[in-house]
Formats: sequence, structure tokens, C-alpha cells
Amino acid sequence: MNGYGVLPVPIRFYVEGDKEQVEAFRCSHYSPKWHTRPQKMIRRAPSLLENSPYEILIAHDGPEVVGVAVFEFTEEPSCYVWTLGVKRERQNEGIGKSLKRAVMVVSADRYPGLSVESQVHRNNTYMRQINSGLFAETEPLREDPDYLTTVVKAEVFPDNSDVTPSK
Repeated sequence: MNGYGVLPVPIRFYVEGDKEQVEAFRCSHYSPKWHTRPQKMIRRAPSLLENSPYEILIAHDGPEVVGVAVFEFTEEPSCYVWTLGVKRERQNEGIGKSLKRAVMVVSADRYPGLSVESQVHRNNTYMRQINSGLFAETEPLREDPDYLTTVVKAEVFPDNSDVTPSK
């Protein structure tokens, strides 16, 4: 199976055998309220795959799913990351950054130079740091100032070993 990433954990596309773990995935407490939405989206993603343009990348440590990114390509083309989460007990290990970079690698592979867009809550300091490290352009979301819109150019980073295409 083709995948992306070598460190800190391998990353690959979702397969049917991941369904049970993804539907039970826990990346945060349910409070504050902004934690709930990303986790619910991850848990619902397997059931949405058949009738939607969503794609799912899985970060795994052996048989255990430790991170999930749900994204889609639109007609423009553009790539939108709907949600990205890492198991609570595995956070701060670089898994979230590797997942975001893997989405960028997939995007660059399909559409070189494509922009990867996402939204992040102002209080999500971990994701804001990841986006900052990827040189994201960020601005407040007009509809909800508690959220920021981020745009990152889809480029492959060959000098950084945490995400490289693997065979």
C-alpha cells in the first residue's frame, strides 16, 4: 500500500479496516465547544466516503490509528482540509504537522502549486503553530471572528524528512 510519511508515524490513505477506529476516534475533550466539531467530523467521515468527494489520510502506529485528516479537492481546483485530529495521548509528537504536510504532498502530487485551505479556531494554538511553520497566510473568517482562514501553498518539502512519498 502506498503511503506518506516516515516520522513520527507512517501516514496512508484510509482503508475499510480503519472504520471502527475512526468512528471511535478521540482527539479532544468535548469542552470547550470548538473541540467537538472536528472530532464529530472525523467520526462521521467513513460513512460519508461513498457519496462525497472527501478523502481521509490516516496516521498509524502499527495497527492503531493515531491521527486523521479529512479533506477534499474541489473543481477550482483547490484543496480544503475539513478537519485534522491526533489522539489526545499522542499530541505534541509532530503527528499533526506530518498529517498537514501529507495533505500538501497529495495536493502537490495531483495539482502542483495548489493552495490548501482550512479553518482553525483562534484558541487552537497547536494548529496555529503548525500553520505558521508551514508559512500559512491567515486572516479572520468574516462569518465568525473566532475562526481563522488559513491558506498554504501545496509544495513538497524534500529537505524535511517528516513527510516524503513512500513506495
